[in-house]
Amino acid sequence: MDRLLAYDEELKAGYTCYQNFLYGIQIRDYTRFLALFEQDYSTLPAYYQTTIATFKKVQTSIKMRWIYLIPTDH
Repeated sequence: MDRLLAYDEELKAGYTCYQNFLYGIQIRDYTRFLALFEQDYSTLPAYYQTTIATFKKVQTSIKMRWIYLIPTDH
């Protein structure tokens, strides 16, 4: 993966952004998830910004799902 990402900085930035959100969701760390919205994503392509805006729009629903619907393993 690193070799592929080394070819294009925009691709690398998008991949890193996606992985950060994915990790925050997987570990159900709402503080970490919220902190990701504070970063500057203006250099990412529009489709990434659309996804981030959607996450931001439904962030409370995501938190409620983590609290009430998904059992925790720890």
